[in-house]
Amino acid sequence: MIFRRTLLLAVLGACGYRGDVPAQRVPGRAPQVGLTVAARSERQAQLLRDYLDAALTSSGAADRIAGVALRLEVNSQQLMIRRDETPSRGRLTATAQYVVAPRPTAPGVEPPQFGGYVRSTEGYNFVQGEYFATDSSREAAEQRLMREVADQIARRIVARTF
Repeated sequence: MIFRRTLLLAVLGACGYRGDVPAQRVPGRAPQVGLTVAARSERQAQLLRDYLDAALTSSGAADRIAGVALRLEVNSQQLMIRRDETPSRGRLTATAQYVVAPRPTAPGVEPPQFGGYVRSTEGYNFVQGEYFATDSSREAAEQRLMREVADQIARRIVARTF
């Protein structure tokens, strides 16, 4: 069984296949930061977790942070109503509360936790009669929103820890 797996991985590696684990998450590459996200949507929580992990790793703050706990709330509003009473524009507003636990710098000394709030807004279009285009537009706005929230949190953490 192990021989088959090894052979399969060798064949897949030879044809250019890469696993879906980013290089930053391979054990031993960078310090692991415990990220906990509480959100209603698991997709939004996963997007925020991935973007924040990448932002903390690329900024160099991952070695100073033991963990980050996040609470995410995303509200959706329909704006700009057409004459036939269908929406033409939507807005997503994300509010994230975060608490950061820094790594101890000296043995036996626990540094104090710190935290704050981040708020960001992103818009998208409702394409009349095109559900797929509207859904794609909403998903793209959701990804931009989660990336912006993660970047804001990472900037605040870097400013506080350096």
